[in-house]
Amino acid sequence: PQAEIRISQERFCAEQGVDPLGDGYLLAFDIGTTSVVCVLLDGKTGRELAQSSMLNPQVAYGADVITRIQQAVQGKLAQVFPEHCDKISVEAGQGIIYLNGLVENLSIQRAVVKCVNAIPKVRGCVDFTRVVVPPFMTDEQIEKSVYDQLDSSTTRLFDCKVSVQDGKVQVEVCCYENERPKDLENRLAEIPGVRDLICLVTEVYD
Repeated sequence: PQAEIRISQERFCAEQGVDPLGDGYLLAFDIGTTSVVCVLLDGKTGRELAQSSMLNPQVAYGADVITRIQQAVQGKLAQVFPEHCDKISVEAGQGIIYLNGLVENLSIQRAVVKCVNAIPKVRGCVDFTRVVVPPFMTDEQIEKSVYDQLDSSTTRLFDCKVSVQDGKVQVEVCCYENERPKDLENRLAEIPGVRDLICLVTEVYD
């Protein structure tokens, strides 16, 4: 961070007995994965006058960038999803995060992927997690639960069509203009046994 670099610059100049605001001096920083090096240069000749180094504080989270990203993701999941993080394994490679394990429902699965993609340095997320399906859960039971959610919506929905195959749900509904239910897809994704969901909402004029 800029504030930390500023403090390090002032401390380094004080140790070398030079004025950081004076003419003729330059400071160069090399921020590596394991160490940070500061070099004091003569601004006129480019000659190196002094050098100092320290361990990069991020070494505590791993000696390489990949390990640090992995640690950052695991820490974030533990913070946001404390009840589920122990069931999800995290691997990293070239900035890509690979998730594996079991999740309670599709809503949580989607939220985990969204959370990971929002973490700095993460270039993408490949999700291999699986939704836990309750024993003896059938497509007919899932379909009934979907219709129950549609019927309980605070927004009037009509021309509802639902198809379920092996836990994969497709819903097509209509509503009046500007009355699209904002939380409908998330509520459907929370239904036990739903492993995938396509929700199409069409707004029509009254």
